[in-house]
Amino acid sequence: MSTPENSSEIFIDNYGRRMNYLRLAVTDRCNLRCRYCMPEEGVPHVPKENLLSWEENLRLSGIMINHGVTKIRITGGEPFVRKGLTGFLEQLKARYPDLNIGITTNAVLLERHLERLKSAGITSLNISLDSLSPEGFYTITRRDNFHDTWDAIQQAINMGFDIKINMVIQAGLNDHEILDFADLTETLPINVRYIEPMPFSGDLYEDHQSFSFKEIKKELAKKYVLIPDGTAKSGVANQFKIEGHPGKIGIINAYSRTFCATCSRMRVSALGQMRTCLYGENVLDLRELFRCGSPDSVIADAIQKVLNQRFKDGFEAENHRKEKQFESMSAIGG
Repeated sequence: MSTPENSSEIFIDNYGRRMNYLRLAVTDRCNLRCRYCMPEEGVPHVPKENLLSWEENLRLSGIMINHGVTKIRITGGEPFVRKGLTGFLEQLKARYPDLNIGITTNAVLLERHLERLKSAGITSLNISLDSLSPEGFYTITRRDNFHDTWDAIQQAINMGFDIKINMVIQAGLNDHEILDFADLTETLPINVRYIEPMPFSGDLYEDHQSFSFKEIKKELAKKYVLIPDGTAKSGVANQFKIEGHPGKIGIINAYSRTFCATCSRMRVSALGQMRTCLYGENVLDLRELFRCGSPDSVIADAIQKVLNQRFKDGFEAENHRKEKQFESMSAIGG
């Protein structure tokens, strides 16, 4: 993978932030129904032909990489419910061997794909898990797949994957398990990350402010001394170590949005809709540009144009939304 030598070719927003990270959703479908993500009945799915094809996703990835993107995280919905994902990832990694590719998944279908992922050189997995009990898992996800997820996590750890466990804190549902998740880091080389809940079309819309960074940290302090991890790479999580633990702890201020000043992320939905902030709205229809025959240079110029109008932070983006109720996270790509 090559990085453009001319800085004018690198995607930079109007605040001087270098946009080197793409979150690429490949499907809007999910095999779980998590309460903080979507209503119990699910959300309407789009026809397959309206999704970006694998060829279009490869082309988009190439455009992004040629303009400074060094990391692509594959999201959904649940990415592994779309047929052909592993083959797409193998092609992407073969074409751009230095590209940092990560996957965000609920791991229900993960275990059967681990060998091919490892062979392709893809080892970064963010796994959503909000309870360590089958009963709690069912209450939150409305599905009985705890053991599928947990077995996949164990296998991935044994195979040497870099594992982050993402736990969305939901008051009254799983906040009593905060310390249980921290206990995992005593024996497992994983990064447990606690996430403030966000207002994205689940049952918890009115309660999304109910568990903050400070409250999460206070709960952890009942048992552990959190040591700020100065070696951690920059990102959205506040990283901590616990003395004697091989694993680490992270807390993500997803609702309070303290990381916006250094945000380097672009998001593209499975429909090819680009947004420059999770809390904002779609700003560019990439699928239309692809299917009307636009050359790569025109698409790159269109991307840079919307980056030139990016909001300063998530609060400003939210304030400028025309539609005040948020979409399901599965439709956005996380």
